[in-house]
Formats: sequence, C-alpha cells, structure tokens
Amino acid sequence: MKHRLEIDGLRTLAILPVLFYHAHFDFLSGGFLGVDIFFVISGYLITSLIYQEIKEKRFSLIHFYERRVRRIIPVLYLVLFIFSLIFYFTMLPWDYENFGAELVSTIFFGNNIFHYLTSGNYWGVETEFKSFIHTWSLGIEEQFYFIFSLLALALLNKNKLIIFIFLILIVLTSLILSLTNYKTNEMSVFYLLHFRAWELIVGSIIALAPNRINITRIKNELITFISLLFIFAGFYFARNTSLNPTAAIFVVTGTALLIFFTKNRCFLQSLLKSKIFVTIGLISYSAYLWHQPLFVLFRLNKVNEPLPYEYIPIILGTLVLSYFSWRYFENFFRFSSYLNRKKRYFIFFISTFILATIGLSIFLKSGLPERFQDLNINNKVKNANVEFNMSALKYKDILFDRNYKKNLLIIGDSFARDFINSGTVNGYFSSYNLSNINNISFCNYTKNIIDTNIQDIITNANYLLFVSSDNGRNCYDFKKIEKMFLKKQVYFIGIKDFGWSTLANLNKSGSMKSEFKVKIKSDIQNIHNDLNKKFSKSNNYVNLLKYYMDEKNMVRVFNDDGKLLSFDTKHLTREGALFLGKLWFNDINLSKFKH
Repeated sequence: MKHRLEIDGLRTLAILPVLFYHAHFDFLSGGFLGVDIFFVISGYLITSLIYQEIKEKRFSLIHFYERRVRRIIPVLYLVLFIFSLIFYFTMLPWDYENFGAELVSTIFFGNNIFHYLTSGNYWGVETEFKSFIHTWSLGIEEQFYFIFSLLALALLNKNKLIIFIFLILIVLTSLILSLTNYKTNEMSVFYLLHFRAWELIVGSIIALAPNRINITRIKNELITFISLLFIFAGFYFARNTSLNPTAAIFVVTGTALLIFFTKNRCFLQSLLKSKIFVTIGLISYSAYLWHQPLFVLFRLNKVNEPLPYEYIPIILGTLVLSYFSWRYFENFFRFSSYLNRKKRYFIFFISTFILATIGLSIFLKSGLPERFQDLNINNKVKNANVEFNMSALKYKDILFDRNYKKNLLIIGDSFARDFINSGTVNGYFSSYNLSNINNISFCNYTKNIIDTNIQDIITNANYLLFVSSDNGRNCYDFKKIEKMFLKKQVYFIGIKDFGWSTLANLNKSGSMKSEFKVKIKSDIQNIHNDLNKKFSKSNNYVNLLKYYMDEKNMVRVFNDDGKLLSFDTKHLTREGALFLGKLWFNDINLSKFKH
C-alpha cells in the first residue's frame, strides 16, 4: 500500500492534543478526542491494507495478526518492562497493585474492559496515578482488528455496494447507541467497542470510497480547511466536559474528510507532509505509550498538584525518548531481517509470559507492601486499606430492627463508607440502628431513592446523612431533598481531601510528620467553596475539612503518631478514621451520634 506522509502528519494532530490534555492545559481541555482521530486513521489504514490484499488474493489472517504483533508489541512491552522496575521503587502498594492489574489487562488488550469494570470516572483525579489507563484505546483497536479481519473474510466475495451499506449500518447503529446511552452509561460508551466502532468504521468507509473525486483546487482547499475547523470545533465543544458524542462527531467527520481530500494537492497536504509533522506522527505511537507512565512518575513525586507549565519538560522528554525508541527499537523489531518469524514468535511468547507473571505477582501480592515497612499494612490481607473502607458494607441495605433505638440512614458512595468507619472504629452509633444505601451517584440521589426497592429503610429512618465524593454542587437540589423528608432530620456531609500525592507526602514529611501539611487539591477547594456558599444559611451542613484544615487551606496528612490519615489522598486508613472521627463527631450536628 502506498505510504501517505500526510497520514503521518495527521497523527501529529492526534497525539499533541492528548499530551496537552493530560498535562491539564485549559486550551486543550477537550484534547482527549485526539484518540478519536487515531481511531479513524486506524480504521482507514487497516481497511485499505486488507482490501488491497483481498483484491490480490493474498490476504491471510495469520500474516495479518503477525503484522499487528510486529507493529504494536515491541515498544509496548519495552515500556511495560521498564516501568515494572521503576514503579517497584516508586509506587506505593495500592497504586502498584493497580499497576499489576493494568499490566496483565494491557498485554491481553483488555484494559478498556478492566477500567470499565473498575474505574468510576476516566476524568477523575484517581486516574492521574493509573499509569496505563491510556492503553484502553489499544484494547478497542485490537478488539476491532480481530473482529474486522474475520468480517473481511465473511464479506470476501460480496459486492462493494453491499459492503458499503453494511458498514454504514454499523456506523449508524453504533453512533445511535452512543448518543442514546452516554448520559446514563458514560463509562460503557467511553470504554467499550460497540459504542466506539462507528469511529473506526468511518475510516473503513473512507478507505473503500473512490480514490479521487474531480473537484477544483479551490474547492479542495476549502473542504480541507473546513475539515480542520471541524476537528478544532470538536475539541472546543468537549472542553470542560467528560463525554460528548456530538463533539466526537465533529472530530471524526473532520478527520475522515481530511484523509479523503488531502489525497489531492492542497496547502494542508503540504503542511501535514512537512518534516516536523511527519516526524512527530511517526513517533506518535511511542509517544502515546510513554507519556502517561512518565506523567504518573512525575505526579507521584509532587507534593502539590502540578501546574500545566511544569509538564512542558516532561512532554519534550517524552518526544525525545519516543524518537529513540521508535528509531532504534520499534523499527528494529518491525523491519529487521535479522529477526525471522521463529525468533519473533519466541521473543513475543516469552515476553508475554514474563510480563503476565510479573503483573499477576504484583496484583496477587497486593502491590508488595513489604517494600514500605513504615506503612503498617497487613500483608496477609489483600489490599488491606480498601478492605477497611469496604468493611462498612456490612451495613448495606439493612432493614432497621424494631426496637427502642432510633434509625440512622447514611446514603452515598465510598466516602459514605469512610464516614461510617470513622464513627464505628471510635465506638459511636451504639444507640442507633444503622443502615447504608451504597453506590448512589451524588447527582442522582433523588432518582435512585425513588427507583430503588428500599423504601422501607427510608420510610423508617429518623436521620438521613448524605455523604459523597461527587461534585454535587451544580446538580444537587438540597432544598428538594429536605422537602422530601420533612419529618426526618437531614444532614449533608462535606467533602474531605489529603493533598495530591501520598508518596510525595511520605518522602517530603521528614521526621516531623505530625506537623506536616499540604494544600488540598484545586478541584476539591472549588467544591468546598461552592458547598460553603450554598449552605451558608443552613444549619444542617457538616464541614469536615474545617476540623483539620488551616486558614491557608493546608491539611494534615498524618496523625499524632505519624501514621497516614489516607492511603490514596481520598479514603481513610484505620488510623485516619480513629483520628478524624474524634474531631468530626464533636460537630454540633454529629455529636448526638457519639452515644
């Protein structure tokens, strides 16, 4: 297949927005849609290749998959091996355990499914420390390649018009599924293939379209310029949002038009074929793989949330490192005549086995907590800190006993479980029947309460406490909730935070841990300020932060004995629950629950 340099240049328009987005530059807050550009390019290239080989009657599934291995695996495995070692020395057990799970799911191209099942929010702060979350897109692509190659064989002798119609139907079906589900099933639409297939298939349709259409040079220039505006418009519409398929439509449409019309001579073709665009495009795959673990390593060692400009050296370092890994490693394994098929298969299978063993060992051994003796983690309990948070689930959906005690219902997510633990470890709630409605989104409290089959618990509750980690300040109608439960005492519990990086806190705190303080994260500060304004005239709001945050918005991260209050800067350790529970339950609204 004829190599199109402008496609390499187009990859530059995909990778740079991703890098700047992950570095939190506001002007590219919609830059995560750069992945959508990659999807269209991948669909186009893979379909072009398959269609050409089918026409020449030399298409082979084995050869197709072998090419994918040679293209994808070498630098991916290099990055995984290197950071398995680096993170052994730098990652705390709970992050390293997650890394082990990501490692295994990545090498089997299922990281999109893994994160769909385990990650609450791609845009949440917790993803800042997930070093291979970005390989969800590799999972999408490889799953697509596997299915599409089989589909190509099934459609081998079909009329081209029938193939076109079939592909258009897939695009429409997948797109409609995305548009109708993204508000209610955001993470499934983001991570799963059947919601993303339309983007790759659009590239396939462009690959099967006529090679050239007769239009004037001026019209071609105008179309390519408008196509570029479509891409930038998509980035703009996605700013400050999480998932917006409408924005993706603009980006995908613009990319498809660019691929089709930059075949003809035009200014944009010349720009995309320039040396700088082509070079960055050629190293874009390596840059995509390197950037996230490098960013994570950088973040782990920062006490305070990094500012965007602080990422610039990391971005430049990523590009330099990517050039060398592309030129001397990626290309060697892809094109070297020294490596015959047997050698490649041997290296591939041995490397896969070693990486899978490393990843499973890290995961099954809870991130090897013995590396950090001073963390006081129970090595015999897998993910001991998370287990502590989950211990509050024993109160989930419990029907209240018919006794003399009053009934206390705590509604929320993992922060609600934290709050329960901060009371129970201190011996509080003994005079109350306690129940917990769990895993309800902050912005959907009212809907979930109405829709669930736990009306009996709500009806018999005397006290309702709402505790959540969500940003509920813009969508949560507090007054409506109060009116729904006029005969009950309703309290709204504020948010909590313990700074940016637990590892940096440990490294920078020195011997005076009990006096060490860090700034709370900027997004938490914004939520905290908004909640304070909303509840300024209310007496049923409990401000948790004020009990351990000073006037400079600095918070403690250790108790008086130098033990961590939080294992991930969000959720409590047992020591944190003991220490903070004693402070929080002195609040005028909570003191009644101490008995």
